[in-house]
Order: sequence, then structure tokens, then C-alpha cells
Amino acid sequence: MLLMLGSSLRFDPVLLCKIVRIAKAALTFHGVENAKSSPPTADSIYYDILSLADVTILPALSYLDCNCCIAEEVWTLLKLYPYQVRYCLYSRWKNETYSLYPDLLRKRGDSEKQIKNIMKRVSKENVKPVGR
Repeated sequence: MLLMLGSSLRFDPVLLCKIVRIAKAALTFHGVENAKSSPPTADSIYYDILSLADVTILPALSYLDCNCCIAEEVWTLLKLYPYQVRYCLYSRWKNETYSLYPDLLRKRGDSEKQIKNIMKRVSKENVKPVGR
């Protein structure tokens, strides 16, 4: 059912945070303590949570405006996976998610426009004060 939500999970950040925490607790319950733990072979929850992160959690995180608490919760979930799996997720997030959700292209363009405006105001002399 959560996979059907897709990126619409962004409308309820509290629910998103709870889902991430439940997913992390489920992984630790099934013996995945850190990225060096071997993935369980018989249990599919490991891979179900991975697909949940790919289809629902990461696209919803892209839509949220500067919510560092949820980003930290997502990181605590993702760091349980080996770096090869994480980078595969990051690659799909960067390259394929924007083609699946056209609204994200607009959000990405707005973010790039804001970055350009900030970079116009930064010069070599004022880089430290502006960074603070």
C-alpha cells in the first residue's frame, strides 16, 4: 500500500518520519545492525524496504522544503545498507526519479535559480561572511 502512495507521502511529513523509523526498526529486528551486516537471504523485508525507499521515501524527500530532521531519519535508514546499494539508490534517485515525477523538474529548476541568485551575491571578498 505504501508503494502506491509514491511521492504523495510528502504531504504528511509526520507519517513519512514514522514510516522511516518503523522501517529502521524492522531492519534492526531482522539482524541488520550496520552496513557490514550480511543481507538476510530468506527474509524479503530487507528488499521490500529497499524498494520502499526507492519508490516512496526518496521522491517524497525531494519534494520537502528543507526538513533536516526527516533527512537525518532517512540517512539513519539508508546507512544500514552497504554503500554499493546506497549508491545504486542515489543513482536511480538522481537519474530516473525526475523522469517519473514531472513536478520534480520544476522544483529542480526553482532550486537551480535560487542557487544562481545566491552565487551572484558571493564574491571572493565576502565568501566567509555570506557563508555564515
